[in-house]
Amino acid sequence: MEKDKQTRICRCRLNKRNILFVLLSILAIYTLWRWYFPDPYHPNLTEKEKKVTTEMLANMQTRCVGRYLIDIPAAFGNIIHDGIFIGEATIETERLYPPEFKYRIESREQELKTMQYVKPKDMPFLKKVYRLQDNMEGVIFDRNEDTAVPGYARVLEAHLYSNGVAFTVTMKFMELSDDKYKEDRDFYIRNGFSERQYNELYQTREKMNELLSRISGRKDTEIPTVAGTCIPDGFIAGSHNERENIGFVYRGNKDENFKFSIEILNDLTGESTLLERVDKIEKDLHANRGGIARKGKREVNGIHAEELLAIGLQPFDNSSRYQFELVANETAGDYKNPYVSIMLKNYQLPPTPYTGDELITFWDTVTSTFRKRPGAFESR
Repeated sequence: MEKDKQTRICRCRLNKRNILFVLLSILAIYTLWRWYFPDPYHPNLTEKEKKVTTEMLANMQTRCVGRYLIDIPAAFGNIIHDGIFIGEATIETERLYPPEFKYRIESREQELKTMQYVKPKDMPFLKKVYRLQDNMEGVIFDRNEDTAVPGYARVLEAHLYSNGVAFTVTMKFMELSDDKYKEDRDFYIRNGFSERQYNELYQTREKMNELLSRISGRKDTEIPTVAGTCIPDGFIAGSHNERENIGFVYRGNKDENFKFSIEILNDLTGESTLLERVDKIEKDLHANRGGIARKGKREVNGIHAEELLAIGLQPFDNSSRYQFELVANETAGDYKNPYVSIMLKNYQLPPTPYTGDELITFWDTVTSTFRKRPGAFESR
């Protein structure tokens, strides 16, 4: 009898321990889940703030960024037109009238012709000028890379004009076919270079012409319907699985004092995600008079991303500083799911007239429209 009583007591204690363990496990799982999926902070706007955000978000326009679309107020325009990397090429864009483009290439040709070298061996600086064919308007300059490097280090510098946009496209290459560089050529041969690796002019010209044939100018609100990627002021048709590194920075009226940027890279694979770095970020924010308003995972139109909204003070005064970030595919990007970073910030800008809740409302509204452009990717 006494033995049965002790058995029941032991079982009761075990049951209590099991229940306690289960409860603690549930609490731990819930805590972890809430950390990754916190209650989203939705601003409780005043009537004045509602009026301001309604005006901010009026007249939304769809923009094409890379192979994606996003809706941004019409008052916002892209202010970045360089730092575009497609394959082995670097691209810059600028809207010009035809006479301005003509003057640009004529003056550039004259500049390259008069460029001087310390070593006569590396002259002339401008090797050759190729006029574009196949209904393309512009030229390609085959020139030395710089006056400070040997003349076999070369650059193809293309100037293309399409739909009111001037594109400057450059590709670096090496060309050692000239016998005056025989000593350098022999050095590369001894180090295992093939002829294709040290005589690259022909293949680089082929790559350049192929890329130029795919480039066309476009308006910021013009949305392509075929496969390809949008760059500032332009579109590159096709889907060649080449490197794409593109950035856009949008600003509204001058006095708004914040930037909204989008960066897309299909050749980046990071070692950690935004949320995996959040502890360090939070420490840095606290050390610099700031904190996190919202963090967690977020899905936007089928795109799985991580979000961090930080608010603090500017380092040079006590005005509010905002940095909101949405990052997708940071460690597992691929051709159809490239690394994407969307950011809103006002770092080192004069004080913005908007409140934090107004900017969060702007952020939530605009980022919720980010999506893949239909037909942007060719099927593989």
